[in-house]
Amino acid sequence: MWWYNELSDESDDEYLYCANLSDEDYEKSFYCAIKPAINVGKIFGLFPININSKQPLDITFKWKNYRTVISIIFILWASMTAIFTFKNQTEAGPLTPSNVVGIIFFTICTLISILFFKKALELRKLLAIWWKVERIFLCEKYDFPEKRWTLKKRLKVCLFVCLIFGLLEHLFYLSSEMYKFSFEVKYCNITNVDYVEMFITKHLGFVILNLPIQYNHLLGLIAEYFNFSLTFWWNYLDLFIILTSMALSELFEKIVYRMECLKTVSLSDTTWAELREHHVEVSDLVVHVNKVFGTAFILACCNDGYFILIQMLNITTSLPFLISVIYFWFSLLYLIARATVMITFAAKVYENAREPLSIIRGISSDAWCAELQRFFDQIKFESYSNSLSGKNFFFMNKRLLFSIAGALVTYELVMIQFDGKKITWQDVIDCKAST
Repeated sequence: MWWYNELSDESDDEYLYCANLSDEDYEKSFYCAIKPAINVGKIFGLFPININSKQPLDITFKWKNYRTVISIIFILWASMTAIFTFKNQTEAGPLTPSNVVGIIFFTICTLISILFFKKALELRKLLAIWWKVERIFLCEKYDFPEKRWTLKKRLKVCLFVCLIFGLLEHLFYLSSEMYKFSFEVKYCNITNVDYVEMFITKHLGFVILNLPIQYNHLLGLIAEYFNFSLTFWWNYLDLFIILTSMALSELFEKIVYRMECLKTVSLSDTTWAELREHHVEVSDLVVHVNKVFGTAFILACCNDGYFILIQMLNITTSLPFLISVIYFWFSLLYLIARATVMITFAAKVYENAREPLSIIRGISSDAWCAELQRFFDQIKFESYSNSLSGKNFFFMNKRLLFSIAGALVTYELVMIQFDGKKITWQDVIDCKAST
């Protein structure tokens, strides 16, 4: 396939010299730090690769492998769910901003699964290039104070926190759905039925009832697992961007830390040339990350923006059940926090890349030299070349955060006028459809 063959345009031999990690360097590397996140993704059908080795170039992808088969099954399930949701909704009535949520959600999940499948093929080369740059900063002169957490520990904590909040958001959603179901059973006086089957078919019937297999509890549990996996993907996209941004930002931060330690010392041209070259290396890595994950940045921002908009609409609607109010409020706050953290960490890459400017401006004229001037000019006129971006359509900085916030408020006011309404429990309970 074209998107697989293009990875072989450059020989792996070019990266062999930079991909061999000692045990000590391995523990400090981004490759080691990002492994837990990749392994968690593999549980839910993402990254169909073997990443057990301590060397980036030992990462393998095989078409005839159970991981690949599982990933393809997940992609097919997500695609099928999106199609059946669209079919079910169009048959039920006209599409409105509030009833296309399922269609948008499953379509985004399908795109995420395809995106990570493709990026899994590119990950081997990216991690080798990353190590080529990262090894520069593992020497003593770039070491942070001992009290600072290692990159591996910070990424693990971030991974754990994000997964916990993502799980809580999904549990609130399931609690809301279960409460509505129990209320419906009691109000409609439904008896002598398999309540587990009834709940799952109401919850995921638009998929299960279209399958050429008769319902059984095993099928229901598998369907619920797949549905939970889609929710995980929906959260994982932002999480992966956060973790990548943290690691990139730290490389620039090491340059800044070293400059802070040396700013009171008169340095030679050689030292400033070295710092400048190291800054260029990290900037080139940012460019490469943009090439690989630029589409992911676009998808993440669109995903967060849309669902924040929808949840804002939901909380302005009068809802019949308290659990639904709690769920929508928690989901909205979680989405806002997730999007804000993602953009803030991504923006930190650009901010840390520009930070040497303020340090250089504080250096006395007596210590000024040609290489220092060249370093200053390089950063000053680089513009957004060392900023994460969505294929250059936009740049991941704090201005983007305020731009998105302003746009969301505008669109929300429009949606409230056309789709805002009061919902009673009679609108969500249909006894005829339940019997």
